[in-house]
Amino acid sequence: MRVTYLLPYPELNGGNKVIFQHAALLGEAGHEVTLLADGPRPDWTAIPGRYVDLGGSFELPRQDLVIATYWTTLRRARELGLGPLAHFCQGYEGALDHLDAQLPEIEEVYSWRLPTLTVSPHLGEFLASRFGRVSRTTPPPLDARFHPDQRTAPAAEPWIAVPGIFESEVKGIRTALAAVAMLRAEGLACRLLRFSILPLSDDESGVLAADEYLHHVAPERVADALRACDLLLLPSRAGEGFGLPLLEAMASGVPAVASRIPSTETMGDGAVALVGEGDAAAMAAAARRLLASPTAWREARERGLERADRYRPENVAPTLEEAVRWAAGRAAEAERAALTVSRPRPYIARSTEGIAMELNVDPAALRAQYQSASPFPHIVIDNLFPDGLLEAVLAGFPGPGDIPWQQFESATEKKLGWVHSAPLPRDLKDFLVEMNAPRVLQFLEALTGIEGLIPDPYYGGAGPHQIVRGGFLKVHADFNWHPLLKLDRRLNLLVYLNKDWEEQYGGHLELWDTAMTRAERKILPVFNRTVVFSTTDFSYHGHPHPLACPEGRTRKSVSFYYYSNGRPESERSAPHDTIFKKTHEAEW
Repeated sequence: MRVTYLLPYPELNGGNKVIFQHAALLGEAGHEVTLLADGPRPDWTAIPGRYVDLGGSFELPRQDLVIATYWTTLRRARELGLGPLAHFCQGYEGALDHLDAQLPEIEEVYSWRLPTLTVSPHLGEFLASRFGRVSRTTPPPLDARFHPDQRTAPAAEPWIAVPGIFESEVKGIRTALAAVAMLRAEGLACRLLRFSILPLSDDESGVLAADEYLHHVAPERVADALRACDLLLLPSRAGEGFGLPLLEAMASGVPAVASRIPSTETMGDGAVALVGEGDAAAMAAAARRLLASPTAWREARERGLERADRYRPENVAPTLEEAVRWAAGRAAEAERAALTVSRPRPYIARSTEGIAMELNVDPAALRAQYQSASPFPHIVIDNLFPDGLLEAVLAGFPGPGDIPWQQFESATEKKLGWVHSAPLPRDLKDFLVEMNAPRVLQFLEALTGIEGLIPDPYYGGAGPHQIVRGGFLKVHADFNWHPLLKLDRRLNLLVYLNKDWEEQYGGHLELWDTAMTRAERKILPVFNRTVVFSTTDFSYHGHPHPLACPEGRTRKSVSFYYYSNGRPESERSAPHDTIFKKTHEAEW
C-alpha cells in the first residue's frame, strides 16, 4: 500500500517519534511510506521512505491511505486530497488547557467520522462515546536505544528522572518536583534529572533546581541518561494519551512511579507503582519504598522489563499493519459513499424564482453522531449549502439601519430580530421559504430521527438575526410551545453568514451541560456553518459574552424552528417562554 503520514512541524517530541517508528515498521513490511511535514527534513531520526517538506512543491500519486496526526493536520489533509483519510490520535487535544481557545475547531475536526488509530485503548473508548468514531489501537514500538544495564540495586544517592514540559498542565511536573523535595526533606540525598523539549524556565528553577537538565537532545543521549537513573516519576494527568517515557523507563530497567490515569493503567498496572493524580505525598512515599529496598527495586525492575516486552517491534508490527489495512478499507468505503451521496443530487429544493438548494451531506450517515452528541443531541455541519446560494443570501442581508428590526435590549439579550412585516430581499426571502419545504423536513427527519416535523409559517422568533458589537444572548432554554399552531417545539437550525470571522471576535454558540457547570462546546459562527440541535427544557445554549467584532461588523445568522404534534413523555412539560440561566452568580 501507499501510505502517507501528515505531521505538523517535525520537531523532536514523543508524538513525532512514534509516527516515525510506525512509518519505519510499515516500510519494513513492504509498504511505500511518505512523510509530509511543515518543515525541513529532521536530523534527529532516520527517515523511513520519502520525506516531503510541505513548504516546497511536490507531486505524489494517489495514496491508499493518508493518516493525519495532530489535530491541525486533519483539515490540511482534506485540502490536499491525496487519498482516503484516517486519523492517528495520540491524545485528545481538546483536553489541554493551553488549547482552550481552539476547542471549537478541535471538536469540529474530531466530529468528522474518520477511521482512527489510537496509541491506547482508553482513547478509542473516549472517541467512540464522545464523537461516534470507530478505532483500532496501534501502540508505540520499543526504541532499541532504550535497554537495561546490569544493576541489582539503586545507588546510595539515587538519580530520579522526571520527563516532560513544565509549562504543560497535563504533564503535572509540579507534582513530581514536590515529591522530590519531600524526599530530600526526609534526608534522602537524591539527584534530579529533568528532560524536556523546552529550555529550563525561570518558573521551574524557582520551584526546584535540577541537578541535570536535558533540553532538546538526541534520543541516544536521553536513553543513556535514563538508563543511569534509579527511578522515574511520571506525574501526568488524565489528558495524557500514552506517556512514552514510562515505556522507555521500563525498557531501560528503571522502576517507576506514575499517576493512576487510563494510559498508565493500560501500560504499567502491575509493573509500575500507581498513585493518585496530583498526590505528591503518595508519589514520594511510593518512591521511598522502592529506593529503600533493593529487593522491591529489583522486583519492580523485572516487572517493568517483562511488561515492556509486549511493545517490542516484532509484537507491534502485525497489529499496526492490520489496523492500517482496516483504516484504509474504512476510509475508502467512506470516500466512495460520499461520492455516491453527492451524485445524483440529494435533497434538492428549488424555488419558483430558480434558487437551487442542494444539501451536501447524507443525513442518515450522521444520525448516530447527532443523537449521541453531548451535552444534548446536536451537530455542526460546514458547507451544508452551496456557497453561491449563501453568497446571494448574504449580499442582500439588511444592515442594522436598513429595515425596522425588532430590538431586544435587556440584561439577558441585546440583539436584532426580524419583524415579519419588514421587507426582505428576494434571495433571503426565498431561502426562508425553501427551508420550510418538504425535502428539507425529510432531511432533518433522517438526520435527527424525529418524525413528523412541521415548519412554522409564521417564523415565530425565527428568520434573520443580527448582533452588533457589544451584543449578546445569555444562555437559555427555548420556549417549548407554539401558541398559534398548538405544537411542540423540537428542533433549531441555525445558519451562520459571517465571512472572515476571527476567533477573537467571539460570538461563539455555547452549548452548556444540564447542571449549568460548564460549556461543553463552543462553536464559532463562520460562513456556511450550520448547527442543528434538539430543543428541550435542558438544551441550554447562547452566546453570553459581549460581541467583540470591529465596529461596523455584525454577527449574522438565519434561524429556523421546527415542531411536531406531541413529543416523548420524558421531554414533556407545561408550556413556557424562554428560560434564561446564569453561567455565574453575578452575571445579571
